Amino acid sequence: MAQSSQAPEQLSKPLPRLGFFQLSSKKAFDSGWSQRPFTETALDYLWYFDSLEPNAFRWTDALLPEVESRVVKAWVDLQNKRRLDS
Repeated sequence: MAQSSQAPEQLSKPLPRLGFFQLSSKKAFDSGWSQRPFTETALDYLWYFDSLEPNAFRWTDALLPEVESRVVKAWVDLQNKRRLDS
């Protein structure tokens, strides 16, 4: 099947900003609002989950053990490379 010559051009055009993304936060920043660090937000979520009863939600791991071991190995290799590069 022949590919349309218009597809790449259509995909390369920026999408219009619709809905919520049309709002500007300039006024909020101008009046002193600031974003908090990602680490602070992440820790709040971890503390929240830690505060829940153990059976508050059912944890399921969708990764197969073979996939998880490859992901962990790749992460460890990356950390080791970063240590060697620094």
